[in-house]
Amino acid sequence: RKDNTFHLQFDHDIDSYLKKHGFKSVKHINVCGKRAVNNSVIYFSNVIELTIKNYGKIYYGSMLAALHQILALKQLKKLIIDCNDFPTQQVINLICLTPNLRFLK
Repeated sequence: RKDNTFHLQFDHDIDSYLKKHGFKSVKHINVCGKRAVNNSVIYFSNVIELTIKNYGKIYYGSMLAALHQILALKQLKKLIIDCNDFPTQQVINLICLTPNLRFLK
């Protein structure tokens, strides 16, 4: 299994960067912290696995709305929430939006 890690910098032309790197092959997204979701300009259309780490107690805005901007929640099959401070109501809401979910940790 191949894992991909992306470090995006916004000091260059985003359009050419997106064309150069094929994000359609990405199947697993690892979100580390609230800033990673808020600053993403890429939509990962084929993601089926999501890992959330380092959520942080002061997340302003809706994590679910931000996730909708970067991936299709309804096609997720695996969800790992690796942080103790992720709000229970957010977990419930996330599960409700993932009808194909087969694995939850």
